[in-house]
Amino acid sequence: MNFRSSLHGQAPAGSKPWAGRIRKAYPRSIEPFLFLIAVLLNALPVLLFKYFPSKDGAAHLYNARLIQELLFGQDTTVSLFYSFTAIPVPNWLGHFIQAAALTVLPAFLAEKLLLVIYIVGLPYAFRQLIKVISPRNVEYSFFILPFCYSYVFTLGFYNFSLALVLMLLTMAYWLKMASAPRTVRSSINLFVLLTLLYFAHIFIFGLTLCMIGLHTVINAIPRKPWGHAWFNDMFRSLWPKLWRLGIAAALPLLLALIYFWSMPAAPNATFVSKHELMEWLYTLRPIISYNTELERVYTQQIFYALVILAAMSLLVFPAMARLQHSGRDVMKAAMPNTRLALFWWALCLVVLVLYLLMPDERGLAGYMSIRLGLMLFIFIIAAVSLQKTPKWFTWVAVLFVLYCNYNLDYYYRSAVWYQNRIALNCERAASHIAPGSIVYPVNRSDNWLADHYSNYLGIDKPLVILKNYEAGLGYFPLQWNVAELPDLRLGRLRVADLIQEPWIQNEGRPKRDIDYVFVLGDINGFAIDADNDMVRETLEHFDLIYSNEDCAVYRFRGTPRAGSHERLEVEAQKYVAHD
Repeated sequence: MNFRSSLHGQAPAGSKPWAGRIRKAYPRSIEPFLFLIAVLLNALPVLLFKYFPSKDGAAHLYNARLIQELLFGQDTTVSLFYSFTAIPVPNWLGHFIQAAALTVLPAFLAEKLLLVIYIVGLPYAFRQLIKVISPRNVEYSFFILPFCYSYVFTLGFYNFSLALVLMLLTMAYWLKMASAPRTVRSSINLFVLLTLLYFAHIFIFGLTLCMIGLHTVINAIPRKPWGHAWFNDMFRSLWPKLWRLGIAAALPLLLALIYFWSMPAAPNATFVSKHELMEWLYTLRPIISYNTELERVYTQQIFYALVILAAMSLLVFPAMARLQHSGRDVMKAAMPNTRLALFWWALCLVVLVLYLLMPDERGLAGYMSIRLGLMLFIFIIAAVSLQKTPKWFTWVAVLFVLYCNYNLDYYYRSAVWYQNRIALNCERAASHIAPGSIVYPVNRSDNWLADHYSNYLGIDKPLVILKNYEAGLGYFPLQWNVAELPDLRLGRLRVADLIQEPWIQNEGRPKRDIDYVFVLGDINGFAIDADNDMVRETLEHFDLIYSNEDCAVYRFRGTPRAGSHERLEVEAQKYVAHD
C-alpha cells in the first residue's frame, strides 16, 4: 500500500480494519475521561479544605457579604459606613458571583463556588480553545494544569483569574466565528462575553480586543500582498468584521472610557530589571506560589519541556508554510493553518515585548510582569499545539508535566492546610463578636498572606472591619461612605491618627467607640507591648474575651454583649441633627 492510500484510511491487504479502528478510537474515547480526572486531582488543594486562604481572598468574600447586606439587609452599621461606587467599575464579576451565592449558601461555600469555577473553568476553557485551533492535538490541553495555581491566584486576584477563563472562551468563540456566517445570535454572544470581560478585569478586556484585532488583520492580508489592489482587498475584508466587533464591544468600551476618565492620574512607574525578568521566565516565576526554592525544582522542568516543544514548533513552521503553498494537497491536509500559527506566534512576541517593557507597577495596577508572563506561557502552549508531532512524544511530555504538577499540588496541599488552620481560628474568634459591631484589626503576624485575614470575621455577619483595602481604592464595587463616618475612638485615641488614611479624616463629627479589637499573630507580644499607645489604650479600656493560637478578641467595656445596633442608630440620628 502506498503512502497516499494510507492517508485516506485504506487498510492493507490481509489486515484487520476493525483492529486499526479500535487502536485509533480507544485513546480518543478515554482521553476526555483522563482529562477530567487530571482536572479533579488538580483541584484538590481547593476542595480538600474549608477555606483556600489567599492574600486578598478574604477581603473579596467580606465585601461580597457587604454587598449582599447593602442590597437585602437591614443593618445600619454597614449602610452608615459603606456605599456603592458611582460608576460601574471593573472587578465586579467575582464579587457578584459570591454575593449571589451568599443568598443561598454559607460564606465558605460561596467562596468555594467561585474557586471551582476558576480551577475547573480555566482548563476546560483552554481545552475549548485547543479544540478550535488544533483539534488533532487536544492532548495539549493537559499542559494548562500547572498554570492554574499561579502566583496571582495565590495573591487572591480572583477577578483577573476569572478574566483569563473568559479571555480563552472569547478567543475560542471568535476563532470559531471567523469561519462561519455572522448571525444576530453570534453577535449577542460576543457582546455578552466582552461585557463580562470588562466587569472581570479591564486589562484582560483590552488585551482580548487587541488579540481579536490582530487575528482579523492577519486573516485579511492577501495571499499575494504585492498585488496592485491588495490594500483595497484587505480593507474590504477587514471592514465588516471590525464593524461587527465595534458594535459588540461598544458598551464595555464606553464603560472603560468612563472608568479611565474618572480615575486619577497614575504616579511614577516601577520596573523590574531585565535580568530578573529573564530569570522569572527561566524559573516559571508566574506559577511559583508559596516557596521559590521548593517549587522551582519542578517549575524549571516544566519550562524545559515547553522550550523543547516550542523549539520543535518553530523549526517545523517554515517547512509547514512551504508545504501549504506547494500545491501538494495530501500534505496540506495534514498541516495546520499557517495564518493561525502566525497569529499565535505574533501574539507571543507582542506579549513578550510588553513583558520586557511595561512597568511592573503603575498607580493602582501591580504585578503586571507576573500577569504578562503567565499569559505568555499560555499563548506559547496554544502556538505549540499547532505543530504536528508524533503522538507518543506529545504524551511523554504530557506525562512528564503532569508528574511535575502532581508534586507541586502535593506541596500546595500542605501550604493550604496551614493557612486554612489560621482562617478557621479567625472564624472561631468571629463567633465572639456581635453583629453590627465595629472592629479594629491589628496584624502582628509574619505570614505574608495574612494581611486581610481579619476580613474573615465579617463573612457570615454584618460587621465594619476597619481594614478594607477595597473600599479605599475606587475600582471595586464598594467605597467608604466618607460623608457620614463618625469620629471613631479607640479609648482616648482617634482611629484617624492610628490608620492615617484620607477617607477617615473625620474630625468634628460625632464620636463613636470601637466595639472590638482583633489581634492576629503574636498575641502574647501584643499584651506586653507597653511602649505602644494603641496597646495601652486597648488593655485599659477593653477586656480579653477570647484567644487561640493565632488570634485574640478584646471587647470594649461599654459595648453590650448583644451588639450595638441601637446605639449606632442613636449616633446616626445625632449626626443628622448636628448637620
